Amino acid sequence: MAAEGRQLVLGSDRPLGELRGLGQELISRLSAGLICEIGPPDYASRLGILRRLCLELDLAVDDAVLTLVARKINEGARELKGALLRIEAMSDAFKKPISHDLAMRALGDLARHNTRAVRLCEVEKAVCSEFGIEPAQLRSERKGRSLSEPRMIAMWLARKFTKAPWSEIGEYFGRRSHSTVISAHRRVEKLISSQAQIGMADRSCKVEDAIRRLETVIRTA
Repeated sequence: MAAEGRQLVLGSDRPLGELRGLGQELISRLSAGLICEIGPPDYASRLGILRRLCLELDLAVDDAVLTLVARKINEGARELKGALLRIEAMSDAFKKPISHDLAMRALGDLARHNTRAVRLCEVEKAVCSEFGIEPAQLRSERKGRSLSEPRMIAMWLARKFTKAPWSEIGEYFGRRSHSTVISAHRRVEKLISSQAQIGMADRSCKVEDAIRRLETVIRTA
């Protein structure tokens, strides 16, 4: 194809320097081309991927379930397909139609097997570092957006990554009630779905992107 003047597009799941078995000469030639990093798809892209997968798999899934999967699975097409297949398998096993509750059960089980359990202090450390605030500020009664939004996100992440119940999360982040934590969790979900912006320590970005960044920090801690 190159001899015919056509362009070649090659994909890899790792940087060129980490590829093995290609030889230094080929690596050098590939390095001379345009190299672009493709990150995980955003929420809208994940939703589009899921709809396409449903067509390919001939799977009837309503938008409420697809929205749930797109929010819970922050990875690429392989992981999204795996989540759909898991939901389908659970539907077949229990002889029940695919519903929001069934999807929640399937994805919850998936999360328990694949998500590393972390401590509340690790969530707090990540949020404070990325938003440029102190732990005392995060736990304070101050309600300005610069503190209330990071606090809500911290509670949302704590619910996802730790085994702590609502009441323990509330107690940790400033002696708040479990109903306050539940409310914060719902508000973050709405911010994600509306693609709202939020200010971090170094830039402003979508809430979904901020959460993805925080999740990376927590997972690699």
